[in-house]
This record gives sequence, C-alpha cells and structure tokens, in this order.
Amino acid sequence: MPHVQSSPFTELSAERVTKSYRRGAPTAVAGIDLRIRPDTALGIVGESGSGKSTLSRMLAGLEPPSSGRVLLDGQPVAHLLSTRTGRTAFRRTVQYVAQDTSSSFDPRRSLRDSVRQPLERLHGLGRAAADRRVDEVLTSLEVDPALADRRPRQVSGGQRQRFAIARALVVEPRVLVCDEVVSALDVSVQGSVLNHLKDYCRSAGCGLVFVSHGLPATAFVATTLAVVHRGEVVEEGPVEDVVTAPRHEYTRHLLLAHGGTPQLGVAS
Repeated sequence: MPHVQSSPFTELSAERVTKSYRRGAPTAVAGIDLRIRPDTALGIVGESGSGKSTLSRMLAGLEPPSSGRVLLDGQPVAHLLSTRTGRTAFRRTVQYVAQDTSSSFDPRRSLRDSVRQPLERLHGLGRAAADRRVDEVLTSLEVDPALADRRPRQVSGGQRQRFAIARALVVEPRVLVCDEVVSALDVSVQGSVLNHLKDYCRSAGCGLVFVSHGLPATAFVATTLAVVHRGEVVEEGPVEDVVTAPRHEYTRHLLLAHGGTPQLGVAS
C-alpha cells in the first residue's frame, strides 16, 4: 500500500479532564489522566453511561473538556484546533471512528467520495491516487471496492461501519480512536476487522484507543486496559493483570457480566 506522509507523534495525553454538560447533572467524566503512545493499544471499558464515549470524543478533539486539557506532543489540542494549520496537523495525526454511522456520511454523496475526501483535504492527493488508496484500504477490510460507488443508505450498517473505519485509516493516522466499532458488525467479520486494526497499529506504530463495553474484543486488541465507572478510571494496567487479577469490585462485575475472564489473544 503506498504511504502518505505521516505526522511525527510521541504522545496523546489527557490531564485531569472533566466533562459536565449542564449544571446539576452528573459529571460525565471526572478528572481522568491517560497516556497514549505509538506503541500503546489502550482499551477503555465500561457499561453504558460510564463516560467512556465522552472521554474518547475529548481525546479525538470532538468535544472540549470542561476542565483539564488534552495534549498532543505537549501542545494543547484546544490551541491546535483554533487554527487551520493546527486542525490539519491534528486530523492527520488523530482519527476517530464512531459507533453510529447513520449520520456520519453525507447521504447525497457516494461512499467513495466520503472516504476519499480526507486524502484530498489533508494530504492533497489527486483523485486517481486517492481512489487507488481507498480501494486498497477497503480490500484490506474485506470490503468489495465496487460497493464504494453506492450511497450510504444502499449498504448495510455493518458495511457502513467498515467504510467509516476505512475513512479513518486512509490518512494513516498516528492515533486511532475507535468507539464501539465492531458492535454493528456480524460475528463472522468482527474477528477480521479486529485483526486488521491490531496489525495496522502494530506495523504503523499507531496508538490505538479502543472503547467498548465488550471485554473479549477489548482484551484481544489492547495491551493496556482502563476500566471506567461513573466518569472515573477505577482500574488501569496491563490487560492480562486486569482481567486475571482484578482489584476493583466494578471490574469483577464486568468480568462476571461477560462470562468470566476472556481468553486473551482470541477475538471472539
């Protein structure tokens, strides 16, 4: 696969980040510290409403913290996003894939147009070169490139999710933030997508933030696990340590809810 020019990257970090949406409401995220480096695959797990998706959106620069800060290589992300040059540099480096793809594609455009657009905007690739790269990434995700000429409503939710992953991967990000990206996929293709994400991040030196309520998938792709409960990280450490010898009651609750200790190295 031909490579686009990657941005230098050493660390994406959150320093005491909090998020409150309105006065009197529960705090969605309450003072979390995290570090994501090129060799880090960080799994963030928790039940619905735990704050994990809000945290992932702040790491991806899609929501500002109420307090604390997110830094990319020591530079405040809020400052980077305040200028056009900074936004371009940040989006080349950090890409986000959301769980809900129903509103993430323009219904008037083909999927190919949407996946190609980041290459044109962020890297200045011409249409022919961008199309070749789109086809290569789609093929690696086991998607027929012919489907790219369809509109979003003309493919299944699972296929649309893989197009969303492809749109993030085409720019060769140095940090990939994935929020429940396999939950809409058939079990038969979950393993192949997880394998591709894991292999891509390992070979490209890409930091991965994998957000999920599912422990088996997270334990497969992650090297480090952060367990989030009521907006706080209640346990963090190497995946094997957390799932085989959990220290926090909430972690033990999650393990029991998913049938006990997941088999490490197994996607599903």
